Amino acid sequence: MKKLNLTVFLFVLIVGLAGCKQDDIFNAAEQAEIDEATIVAYLNDLGLYEQAIRDDASGIYYVISEQGTGVKPVFGATVITHYSGFFLSGELFDTSLGGAGPLDFVLGRGDVIAGWDRGFSLIEEGTQALMIIPSGLAYGNNGSSGIPPNSVLQFDVNLIDVR
Repeated sequence: MKKLNLTVFLFVLIVGLAGCKQDDIFNAAEQAEIDEATIVAYLNDLGLYEQAIRDDASGIYYVISEQGTGVKPVFGATVITHYSGFFLSGELFDTSLGGAGPLDFVLGRGDVIAGWDRGFSLIEEGTQALMIIPSGLAYGNNGSSGIPPNSVLQFDVNLIDVR
């Protein structure tokens, strides 16, 4: 009986694996390449590629519109920011403007998307910048309410204060 159960199990496993298409399996490295090409094309279309700074460790791009003179936030610092989040289509999906005021979060604690934890560590207090976050550092292949899977996101940020 055990031999039969093992045979049935192996048969079901093989049939199940054969039924999976390779295209259905998420590949983070391929998605990162797609995101990189998407970001470069987007920045070129905006005429901002030459001004953009790429963080090689994360793949985040940012363009500073106003350079701050304060400190860079470090792990554990409280960051206070105004922001507007956009899809690359230009559609606004979130903003702190006109609402309850700026957002504050503790850098590195995972309170925000990983792209913010990394991105805000790259700029100084008082900086206004455009940040382009690859999907893997945003909501990944799962997406989030209102944000489709594998979405590269743009944030216009104003780093108001670091505590």
